[in-house]
Amino acid sequence: MTALGDFSSGDVLTAADLNQLNNVTALRDTATLAIATTTVTAINFGAGTEIVDASGWHSTTTNTDRITPTVAGVYLVIAYGTVETAVFGASSRLYVAITKNNTLHTNANIGAPSYPAASCSAIIDLNGTTDWVNMQIYQDSGSSLNSVRRAFSVMLLRKS
Repeated sequence: MTALGDFSSGDVLTAADLNQLNNVTALRDTATLAIATTTVTAINFGAGTEIVDASGWHSTTTNTDRITPTVAGVYLVIAYGTVETAVFGASSRLYVAITKNNTLHTNANIGAPSYPAASCSAIIDLNGTTDWVNMQIYQDSGSSLNSVRRAFSVMLLRKS
């Protein structure tokens, strides 16, 4: 299987090579989702949220919060989320996190801008069998807030 980083100067790519570069899963959801205050919320991506999942790393029916790559390697993982602005106060914080096997890997937070959105990314080594990643959102506004946009993607950078 060819992955980004396996090519050298002068290589000629064939259709078979290009067809193997589909080791990407990208999910997006714009449905309103309530995020309780001071509660870490794993984001489920159900039917209609897959932008691309040619390798079948995401299920829309089982463990819908997970992406479980089937190829061992190094991955670029990106997460993005928003919450509504109406009750997002001056001292409120929004956190978007990436976990590996439900253990925090990285997160980003933003405080009280006019449009509360946060994103983070990480380079993560995944074993291609039991390792999985997910996206989580946390906010501490004092009341439940609606998240109206969430995106999560995983791309193989280099196989192991």
